[in-house]
Amino acid sequence: MRVRPRRPDEADELPTADALLVAPATFNTLNKWAAGINDSLALGLLNEMLGLGVPIVVATYCKAALAAHPAHPTNLALLRRAGAVVLEGEESITVTDGGFSWRPVRAALGQVQPSGGS
Repeated sequence: MRVRPRRPDEADELPTADALLVAPATFNTLNKWAAGINDSLALGLLNEMLGLGVPIVVATYCKAALAAHPAHPTNLALLRRAGAVVLEGEESITVTDGGFSWRPVRAALGQVQPSGGS
């Protein structure tokens, strides 16, 4: 388990992931990630995995008012062009009477081809 970012001169003791799920992907996380901001361990891993070409499924979860912000669709398009599978609205995490429905997310993960990381 990684608990701190590794320095550039340190070897990575963990194998490369076969695939990655980002859920719930909030407005803040999506916009920072798309901008390449690396100010947390989570964002650092997302930036590395995107750069390595690891298949990534992103399940967005944000308020409609934030999703209407002009940066949001632009940044989602950027992440899609970089190879991420971005799920939005009913195709993403949805709220149900019993909590959350992950059915669309599981379906998207089932379609991802593993990167073959070791």
